[in-house]
Parts: sequence; C-alpha cells; structure tokens
Amino acid sequence: MKPIQYGIALFFIIFTITSCNYNSTGTNQNEDTGALNVVINTIGSNEDFDEDGYKLKIGSQTQDVNIQDEVLIEDLSEGIYEIVLTDLQSNCEITNEIPIEVKITAAQTVNKDIQIKCYGILKDKIVYITGKPLSNRELISMGPDGSNKKVISNEPKRFESLVFSSDGTKIAYDYEDGIHVVSSKTYESIYRFGGNYDYSPVFSPDGTSILYTSGLGNDSRIYKLDLNEGWPSSRLLSVVEHEYETHNTPTFSSDGSLIAFTGRIRNQDPIQNNIFILSTNENSLPTKFTDTGNNRNPVFAGDGDRIVFQSSIDQENMDLKVVSIDDKIITNLTNSEEFNEHSPRVSPDGINVAYIQSKPNTNGSAESAIFLINLEDPGNVIRLTEFTTGLINLGNFSPDGNYIVYVKTDSERQQFDEREIYKVDISGTNNPIQLTNNSTSDTDPKWSPVK
Repeated sequence: MKPIQYGIALFFIIFTITSCNYNSTGTNQNEDTGALNVVINTIGSNEDFDEDGYKLKIGSQTQDVNIQDEVLIEDLSEGIYEIVLTDLQSNCEITNEIPIEVKITAAQTVNKDIQIKCYGILKDKIVYITGKPLSNRELISMGPDGSNKKVISNEPKRFESLVFSSDGTKIAYDYEDGIHVVSSKTYESIYRFGGNYDYSPVFSPDGTSILYTSGLGNDSRIYKLDLNEGWPSSRLLSVVEHEYETHNTPTFSSDGSLIAFTGRIRNQDPIQNNIFILSTNENSLPTKFTDTGNNRNPVFAGDGDRIVFQSSIDQENMDLKVVSIDDKIITNLTNSEEFNEHSPRVSPDGINVAYIQSKPNTNGSAESAIFLINLEDPGNVIRLTEFTTGLINLGNFSPDGNYIVYVKTDSERQQFDEREIYKVDISGTNNPIQLTNNSTSDTDPKWSPVK
C-alpha cells in the first residue's frame, strides 16, 4: 500500500464502510468526492504470467495496469462502483468474489485488493497413465519425442478417462471417489466432485464447465457442472424419451454452444443407439439426428457444423458417417463390406479424421490399422500404420495436427499387460515412432493442446 498522506480518524476506520466487499483507509483531500486505491496481486506460475498486464475499469475510467500494481483513482462521486479487470490470459482467473464492488464515500479513500491466480500451462507434452490394469497407477508427462518422462501425480491411483482443458492448464480424470480437476503443471488440486458412479469428464472449450456421465450399468445420464458455481450445481442434460436408458460419450462443439451424445434405446435387440444434439442454453431439449442402427462416438468436425460418428445397420459392418447439423443430412465417409471403421478423432482444424479400421485375418483374429480421411476430400484416404493383431486405441492429435498419438500392443495376448504408446505423422510416409517401452501398461495418452 502507498502511505496515506493525511491523518486517519479511528471513527472513520470503524464506521465509514458497511459493505463486506471493500475496505476503508481514511480521508481524502476533496470533500465532495472519494478515491479508490486498487492493489493488483498476481500469483501462481511466474513463467506463465501475461507481462502485458490487464485493463482496469471503474465507472467510466479505464486504464492499463501491470500484473503487480497499485493504482489510486480519485474524484469519484459517491455511490457503488463495480471494479472490472479484463484482458486476462485464459490460464488466469480472479480469486475475489465476483462482482467486485466498492462503496465510495465523499472525503474517503477505499482500499481494494484484487488477486489473480495464473495456472501453469503444460506446453507440447504428452500425458498418459502407466501401471498394471485394475491397480493403482501413475500419471506421466513426456516430451513429444518420448524424452523427459516425469511422474506428475503425487500418489498412485486407479486413474481413468484423462482429458486436458483447451488452454493446457488443467487435467481432469475420474477415480473411485469422483472426478478430479488438477493443475497440469503442478498437479495442485483445483476441484473434486461426484462419487464412484461419475466418470468420463469433458471440458468445455472455455474451461469453465465439465460434462460427465453419471450412473451405473444401463442407467446413465449426462450432467454439466459449472466450475465457477461448484458442486452440486450439475444440471441434467440428456432429458429425452423414457425409452432411452443410457446416455454417454458427450462432447462439446468448438464454440461450446452445442453438445452431442449417444442415447441407447431400452430393451432393443440388436442394440440401437442414436446420436442427439443439445443446446447448452437453459431448458433446451435434445434433437435426435439418427433413427436406426447402432450409432456411437459423435465428434464435432469442420467449423462445428458437422458431426462424425460410427454407425452400423442391422449388425452389419461399422462405417463412419457425417451429419450436417443444419439440414440433418447423413452421408457415408467410409462404406466397406468387409471392414469395420470406428473410433473417429478430429484434428484441431476440424478437417482430418483419424480412425481405426479392423478386419478379420486368415487365423480368425482381428487385424487393425490407423487411417486418415480428409472431410473436404473424402476420396483422399491414407493408411498411417500397418495392420496388427494387437490392440489399438487412439489418443488425440498434436496441437498442430501433424501427428496423432495412440496405444498399441504387439498381439492380442498382450492387450491387457504390455501396452505401449506411439505417434505417427499424418503424411503416411513415415514409420510410427515408439514413445514408451516398459513392462507395465501405458494407456490413455493425451497431447497437450498448447504447443
């Protein structure tokens, strides 16, 4: 604080301020107006601070302030003022209760401290889960070439469903005691909610809310939690016809205005799932985009105007399809009579779709490989890996969209024990690069979205 130039009467310290949202320090030289002394304090990850500072607005006055600063604003008329601080980086947030309001009294100076916390950004790293299945495991981060492996979890847990926030500052995962949100860089706990039957978290694009699935077995529903409001502010999203018993695989559109998810019809044989889209506006109802077949794993693509999903009709082979949100027209991306195409992943620019193609081999086992298709040129299909009899699980694309990370085993026998992580570039001209090699199982690799 700057020193007060004028004497402070004890009477004013005790009685002048009545609101719990501000503090008073003493008299102001001008008897007709008051003053406001604002102290800006930024804490957290120093290397991820925004050195350009912020913009501070009180009433009609706006000025630039530094990340550590003290500003005296004088000649304010009596009344209630809201202090607005803008131009914060996406990894920074104000820790004060919002809105920040102060009461200005003539001839008085009010002090107000504003604290901004900036979370570290885990840039150009791959985070994955390592350990034996169905046992306590660790979270590991590594460079994009597999170097500098580091344990980032502070204790072994049965981690599941690892996901990054879009700004690279947070990681969410589910565990037997609920869903956890932690700092991606320091593993500091930010939030925990739910219980044993809450799982598969998905961040909104702005990182302020999380979708998750809640329920057991064939009775699950999708909820949304506003991280600023806190638990239990969850709102049931998938309010659809009673015939749908299971709702899962939720995903946000790139602007966060829409949610797509899968709904399974009750007591249907063969199994029938449909794709739904729901606005994030209050009291909206879902729209069904498919009518028949087993339709699953929706992901938004293009500019958020399309959804790619996997689909099979009457237990025939599974293909990839795309539906236009505006006109609900469905077209095939793949159309094979002998292969199954599934598990679509969309590149950051929304144009490329990586997926797994599976086929039976001469020994009666399944063989799988990773393929890439361009939404603007569906005839342009590239095989990225050789076919293998082992397990393949796709992770996600690198921030620049040039690579995709995935899990592979060398044979079906190893699929629960020795899973390793690889990456492959989307050109299809180079061999995959193995990133891990150990006796435990490495799973669920996620590339940080920030390069």
